[in-house]
Amino acid sequence: MLQLLALVFSIVSVTQVKNPRPDHWVTDQANVLDIGTEDKLNTLAETLYRTKKIELAIVVVDDVRETPKKFATALFNHWKIGNAQTNTGVLVLLVMGKRRLEIETGTGIEGALPAAWLADMQARDMVPRFKQKDFAGGLVAGVQAIHDHLATAPGEGMTEQAPGEYRDNGSAVDPGSAVAPTSVQPVAPQEPPYIAPPPEEDEGVPVGPLAAGGAGLLGL
Repeated sequence: MLQLLALVFSIVSVTQVKNPRPDHWVTDQANVLDIGTEDKLNTLAETLYRTKKIELAIVVVDDVRETPKKFATALFNHWKIGNAQTNTGVLVLLVMGKRRLEIETGTGIEGALPAAWLADMQARDMVPRFKQKDFAGGLVAGVQAIHDHLATAPGEGMTEQAPGEYRDNGSAVDPGSAVAPTSVQPVAPQEPPYIAPPPEEDEGVPVGPLAAGGAGLLGL
């Protein structure tokens, strides 16, 4: 079984994943998406970037050696997704070999895309399609939901935060272009920019049938 899986899914490292930017936002190294789907995803991501200055990357790979969560964090930081000052990047990663979906967000956009909202959205819009092997439809539905949520709810769920993070200063502030309140002076970051939250555990979403022996690992 393991030999068969090795033939079907190619394990990739972070450095082997082609960065589609600056011209595109989608990398499909598993050959799951057709041209029309890639165009839809690129259009949604490009619109979000032009209107909100939020960078949204969509990646599909065969398989990874580490956990999908750790891979997503490493790829997010390797590509430096998001604005260096506001850290408002988003990575949608689908790992076919592990049937896992990861959505990684920069620290500056966590208030606009809280974990609870992302979990509900994935369960509602993405996972049901993935379970029907409609991976293209699931990705389009998820990216569309993220696009619409960020476009219509700037500053949602935001509270006072540390300098350099996304903030709502009591006025309408677009995600990705927010500035620090006048009462707080921005300070030099103590860590390199583009840092995604560290992977504490594998919190990815199982998206379909698993290979024999994988169900216990995912707690299904």
